[in-house]
Amino acid sequence: ALKSTEQNQPWSLLVNTCDVLNNTPIEDLTEALPPVMDVDRALWFLACEIAFADDDSYVHKGKMDYYAYWEEETGRLVPQEFDGNTVLGNMAQNWGPFYNAEDENYPLMHRLFQVPEYRERYLAHLRTVIDELLDAETTQNMIAQYSEFIDEEVENDPKSIYSYEMFIEGLVELQDRIDGRRNTLS
Repeated sequence: ALKSTEQNQPWSLLVNTCDVLNNTPIEDLTEALPPVMDVDRALWFLACEIAFADDDSYVHKGKMDYYAYWEEETGRLVPQEFDGNTVLGNMAQNWGPFYNAEDENYPLMHRLFQVPEYRERYLAHLRTVIDELLDAETTQNMIAQYSEFIDEEVENDPKSIYSYEMFIEGLVELQDRIDGRRNTLS
């Protein structure tokens, strides 16, 4: 659904970008796509979706929880994460780096990853996400910092639907899932 716009023909911008992505020969995509889509930011978007195994996202369901934002400053489409509330789920723990990339119903991955330059850049972005955001020490420190910040409130929440023990168990489970994701992708 269109959230807002000041463009006269906003859908034509999206249609044109989709047309370029879907109908340009693969060998010509590096010339044709960058003027209408921020390819590097699209590759970062895909790397984060895969790294965090967002099962309610473009990379899994294809039509969920992301925006196609038209950036006025550059005149290009930029995909953006919208709702990451289902990351690191059990069923997504074993996704590989190219999960659903062979499926034509996921043209952003399917088409971009056929371009060697884009495939390599995506893998570089994915390695950066793994090294910097899924690093065990970094995530342990972050979980400790945030859990310490909210610990007393969680323990004393009179309307909580979960026990305090479940909160503590959830912290361990979160770190286990992060470690599992890193190991799978590594």
